[in-house]
Amino acid sequence: MKPASFQTKVAAAILLVMILLTIGTVLYSIIEGWSLIDSAYFTTITLTTIGYGDLVPTHTASKVITMFFAFAGVSIFVFAVTTITENYFGRRVGSLERTVQQVSEQTKRLVMPAEQPKVAISRRSFVKEMTIDSKKPKPPVIKMNR
Repeated sequence: MKPASFQTKVAAAILLVMILLTIGTVLYSIIEGWSLIDSAYFTTITLTTIGYGDLVPTHTASKVITMFFAFAGVSIFVFAVTTITENYFGRRVGSLERTVQQVSEQTKRLVMPAEQPKVAISRRSFVKEMTIDSKKPKPPVIKMNR
């Protein structure tokens, strides 16, 4: 089964929030007798865990609904925020990994240029070539080892 995409997860979270807001608004309006604006306001304040305290449920049924909405709202908001930050930081981490890889490759090219041939000369041949002779001195013989 293919995992859900980022857009699907965000759409699901937004849809759940809208459903909770609608259900809460209607239920508080019916049970408490509040206006739709007051009911929507109280539902929003409850879902976001702000809780100003200016509106308070007075019926047992609305108190039970408030407990449900508090837990459901926090869960849905955590889901939405996690989904959005996971996508954002996932993209940022991928971008940073590519940048680090590019810098690493550039550094390797600067610090370690193409392999240089190793020059080796034996001590004996060096001394032998450098001995002072009445004739013109010969330059030392350099052997190339790879």
